[in-house]
Amino acid sequence: MAEGEHTHPPTTTFAGALDAMFHDLRQWPTLHPAGLAARYFPNKPLSIVPLALALATLTDSAQEAILLATNTGGDSDSVASIAGGIAGARHPDSVHAEWAATVQRLNGHELVSVAEALTGLRR
Repeated sequence: MAEGEHTHPPTTTFAGALDAMFHDLRQWPTLHPAGLAARYFPNKPLSIVPLALALATLTDSAQEAILLATNTGGDSDSVASIAGGIAGARHPDSVHAEWAATVQRLNGHELVSVAEALTGLRR
């Protein structure tokens, strides 16, 4: 199957795409980038965001979600950043410390202070 071809008919709504993708991927015994690319190649909004949300909720690790997304191809940086952010929020201990330090160093953001400020806004 060529990159970007889907085995499922396209869904025209975000909710429908998310629901179909989540329920399908939940049945897979193991998530693999090649399989994800073959079925849900992330090159359109109705595949990018649902794939990111599915990976974030079906994995137990930010690192796993990021690596799966990154190696799937397509708009993998968007999928990885969304999936990694959500998976990291769900499983903070799974955030790879060296990766976080690299992001901090390259972006120059004080991410810990930003996170603490955002946490203070919770109700």
